[in-house]
Parts: sequence; structure tokens; C-alpha cells
Amino acid sequence: MVLQYPPIPGAPQGAPGYGAAQMPPPAYPPAPPRPQDRGPRRLLIAAGATVAALAIAGGMFAAGWASAPNPATTVRTVEVPGPLPAAATFTAADSAWCREYEATSTRLADAGEAAGAPRSIASPDLPSTAWTPEEAGANRQAAEYLASWNPGMEALRSRATNPALQILMDGSAKASTELVDKIRSGTYLPADRSIYRTLTANDNAVLAICERI
Repeated sequence: MVLQYPPIPGAPQGAPGYGAAQMPPPAYPPAPPRPQDRGPRRLLIAAGATVAALAIAGGMFAAGWASAPNPATTVRTVEVPGPLPAAATFTAADSAWCREYEATSTRLADAGEAAGAPRSIASPDLPSTAWTPEEAGANRQAAEYLASWNPGMEALRSRATNPALQILMDGSAKASTELVDKIRSGTYLPADRSIYRTLTANDNAVLAICERI
């Protein structure tokens, strides 16, 4: 025999022993919306000369890559000639070199801006053979701006005495030359983004070192 008790005033009528109804589940706040996937990191030009070198190529690709599909990853092997240099402490001469690097970077970036050089590469997700004539012309102009950095930095590269700075500056110059040649010769491919990444990584590393010495 099942005893059924009368309802108690003020008590929930769906509780065990007071009917078959079940208590409603507790209400939880909705989960926050999932943030949108971010595209490749955009290189911002902030106040201060230490960030000026990021303007070399940062803006050239960020805008197009944020919405472009990523091509198959290409693995690039960088060979360093000879034995790796021994660790060396930073000196007052390195600090002076960094101040000149920052000033030179700012001067080159300002010159490109004054000349109206494009700050982005058109259709970086397409091979150069698929660029329109307008895109190809704009990209060649952007390549010339990028090429202007190597002569401007040549004196600094030759005066860098710290092994870390020497390797980074040499790697940046090599990647810049390779990327410019790809655009000039019309042989650019979407996979050549890896060259840009190498260039940017070297420049960022130089800036990071200079900010700490």
C-alpha cells in the first residue's frame, strides 16, 4: 500500500511523495560565445622607434592572410655555415648599435610612407601568375620598398659585433632578398609565406634583444 500525503502549503508539489511531477532543473547562465579565430598576428606600428622595423613587411601580408586559406605547410631548413658562435655578453657597443638600428629603421619606414609605398601585398594567397595586372604592379612596388631595407641596413650588419645580432641580421637580409626576387621574377607562390615568416622572426628577435640591453 502506498500512502499519499496531502499537499503541504508552500511546499513544492513535485517533491517525492507529493505527486509525480519533477522539479525543473536549475537554470545555468549561458556559456559565453566562443571567440572568433584570429588570423595571423598583425604587426602594429606603435609609438617609439623600437617598433619601426616591424613595418618592413608586417603590413604587407597581414591584411590578406587574415581571411585567406592557409596553403600546405612548407618546412624550410636554415643552414648556418660553420660552428655556432659561443655565447657573448652584451656590451655598451651593442647598446649603441641598437640605438642606431632603431633610428635607421624609423628613417626607412618614414621614407617608404612618404613615397606612398604599398603597405600590403595584394592577393598573397594566390601565385603571382594569378595576380591581375593591377595587383602585380602594386606588388612590384611593395617589393621595391622592401628591397630598400637591405642597402639601408648594410652598414649596420657590417658593424654588428655580437654573434646573435650578426646571425639575425644576416638571416633577415637573406629572407628579404629571396622574397623580393620571388615577386620581381613572377615566381611567387602562396607557400613563400614561410620566407616572410623568417624575415619577421629575425626582425622581431633583433628588436627583442635591443629592448633588453
